[in-house]
Amino acid sequence: QIIAIAKKNNVALIVTGSKETAAGSGLVGGLVYDLMHASLFPILAVPMGCTFTPYHKIVLAMDPKSRNDYDDSVLVNFILAFHSSLVITAIAEPGTQEKVLKDAATVAIEMRYAEMMHMIQVIENENLEKGVQKAIKDNDAELLVIVPHRNHYIDRMMRLTKTQKVLKNINVPLLTLPRVLR
Repeated sequence: QIIAIAKKNNVALIVTGSKETAAGSGLVGGLVYDLMHASLFPILAVPMGCTFTPYHKIVLAMDPKSRNDYDDSVLVNFILAFHSSLVITAIAEPGTQEKVLKDAATVAIEMRYAEMMHMIQVIENENLEKGVQKAIKDNDAELLVIVPHRNHYIDRMMRLTKTQKVLKNINVPLLTLPRVLR
């Protein structure tokens, strides 16, 4: 219903809260994930207990291989509205930092964010969630942005997606950007 209403009203952004479900389960609400993975809209998930602060530092955690297939118009609007700086972050397996930096620091990325204060960083960590947490902490970021990958229904049901793991382990709002269908 949320997606149907968003389509009907041509919304630019869906905002939702996120909280852990049943005590001790370690799971975060399934509705948030379903919206993030099924929607053609950007989704802003705000963790329980999070208070609003302007987004002066934004971390965009991206996969360098899929750097051009997402709609970042809401992200750009946030950057312009809050005069934010953008830290484009790729999480790399140990020993692959130079290759990942080469993949991430492309002319396309530099052109895409040329008018905004931005930098590109690579964090080596074999654990994506810990790498993202490090990026948030090291940059004092108030907002994390990701582009969810399409996952199999079973993985989503079992709470095995990277998006689910990241959201469960951060304390800042998470903005997911929709993929552009080609």
